[in-house]
Amino acid sequence: MPTSKEFVTFILDQLAGLPTVRTRAMMGEYVLYYQGKVVGGLYDNRLLVKPMPARIFLQELLKAIAAQLPAPKVKKGK
Repeated sequence: MPTSKEFVTFILDQLAGLPTVRTRAMMGEYVLYYQGKVVGGLYDNRLLVKPMPARIFLQELLKAIAAQLPAPKVKKGK
């Protein structure tokens, strides 16, 4: 399933604070550029980023995402 234009717009809206972010269509999918460098892509309506050794960034990203999600529902015992 190729990436939809709506998904591309959604991602670019989320990254609007970074003025040099752009995408380039490539065979139904999109390459994601920042400051002229390939940083990832949009594939099958998913954002994928290049693997880099910046593990602390990944940890901070997960913490930020988790902070905005609702707490898991408590399962009642059997």
